[in-house]
Amino acid sequence: SGGYTVPTQFYADLLRLMAEKAFVREKCTVLPMQSRSLLIPALRQSSTTFSRGQSQFFGGVVMTWTPEAVTMTETEPIFREIELVAGDLMFYTISSNQLLQDNAVALDTLLTTIFQEAVAWSYDYYILRGNAGHAPNGVIRAPGTYTQSRTAVNDIAVADVFNMMSRLYAPSWDNACWVINPS
Repeated sequence: SGGYTVPTQFYADLLRLMAEKAFVREKCTVLPMQSRSLLIPALRQSSTTFSRGQSQFFGGVVMTWTPEAVTMTETEPIFREIELVAGDLMFYTISSNQLLQDNAVALDTLLTTIFQEAVAWSYDYYILRGNAGHAPNGVIRAPGTYTQSRTAVNDIAVADVFNMMSRLYAPSWDNACWVINPS
């Protein structure tokens, strides 16, 4: 089998084209990383003790209506750190010298298309169903994922959709998407 050197511009073009094909990844916040890991601050939102009119989504910041010239009680958000560790999504292929010599241009076009679609599919799959380890921890396995049982087996009813919609955090409506099996 023969070797094929891939130009650096190929990777940049592949990532740009891949982003156009992936439908879940476009909903994600992508943070640039200068090293293998990145520590980011996040609000601790796991508190279940909050009063009516308050929200656990603000990490302990308590809002109160007060009259003028009243001393306010200080509240502070509770932070935690999340470590993001980069992993490599890799693919490897070989081809015969004859194929390279006879069809180098067509092979380049075919491989670019296949890699583009494979990367887009992989990103979407692992964003949704990743099982951690060396892959991302997908949405389905995330600690904050809410699971809604169906009212009927192998069938989705309007009540099921309404139950899921009632659990969606209101500011998420603009970026929310439904991902279901077509059958």
